Amino acid sequence: MFLHLRRHCCEKKSYHKKPFETEKKTWFQAQDADGQGPRRNKASTAKRSQKTYGLMKNSSFAKEEHLKKSGLIKTVFDKGIPFKANFITVYILKKDTCTHLNRVAFIIRKILCGKKSVLRNRFRRVLREAYRKTKHLLPSGHDIIILAVATKKNTKSDTVEKELAHVFKKYCKK
Repeated sequence: MFLHLRRHCCEKKSYHKKPFETEKKTWFQAQDADGQGPRRNKASTAKRSQKTYGLMKNSSFAKEEHLKKSGLIKTVFDKGIPFKANFITVYILKKDTCTHLNRVAFIIRKILCGKKSVLRNRFRRVLREAYRKTKHLLPSGHDIIILAVATKKNTKSDTVEKELAHVFKKYCKK
């Protein structure tokens, strides 16, 4: 019987790999003390984040601007002034304390979206984007609730943005 000494073209050749220890050392050297990524100067990142926050302060939607407590939301519903538009109803309440931020809550009922959380979350994103673009029209120191009244699958943030801008201008005239 004849033995075939040659390799077939479909067989893979085995190559010698580097030992795991050297790979581990190079990866581990790139980590900082917490193991969270490349080493960096923490002071420089703090300065950098303050600079970017100053530049994007007007157009971003920070965590401090979220209105989350149910007691505060109930107060805005009870004492706030309602403004109605086609897609949204906005409740605005002037705060007693002087703060530099407005706090906002977005509410979309399950009934409007046919109990589809995907549609509810999409419309919440649309409302958030519309508010982010129009929040400069309202003076600071308010608690706001934006309540979705009529939603559609294809509702764009531009139409909601126009309605929200109209509501904020109407409130400022009063």
